[in-house]
Amino acid sequence: MPAVICPQNLRIACRALNSGETGLKLTELAALLSAQYFAMSQLIGNATASVISALNTPVPIAGTWTLVDAENFMAGPAGTSRVVYTGTDQLTVLIDFTATFAVGTVPTGTNITIRVFKNGIDTTGETIVTLFSTVMRTVSLTWLERIERNDTLELYVENNTNLDDITLTNANFRIAA
Repeated sequence: MPAVICPQNLRIACRALNSGETGLKLTELAALLSAQYFAMSQLIGNATASVISALNTPVPIAGTWTLVDAENFMAGPAGTSRVVYTGTDQLTVLIDFTATFAVGTVPTGTNITIRVFKNGIDTTGETIVTLFSTVMRTVSLTWLERIERNDTLELYVENNTNLDDITLTNANFRIAA
């Protein structure tokens, strides 16, 4: 039998077909087809600053993050944006992050960088922003990342201008396959 080429959400079923396994039940196939991979974590009304101790050094984004909804992901330690992938298949996920910085918490002209870390390592998914303290500032970041079981994804911030702490007031951290 020739190999079956499959889209991402059918990979497990196709692996079984390509290996010649038999006995794949319709209920199993239906479960495979309906598998979803997503996480949505939020930071709302945050006043906790991410403490900057060194220039150009990323630190985890501080605050009380809430995992609003997830399939095949779970929340990491309390007080972090960390999300853990609990699925079994290797995936490429779309990471989408949007945040609002508090007015007046960062001096005019301060450059910051938002980064995505995977398993504690910078994946270079970054966005650099110049903040203006006279208006609420919203930033976003979009990134693709390949993950497998027990990988963690987390957001970091760094100050590229001075040692002023950074406060994200509201944020959405979305991951989807």
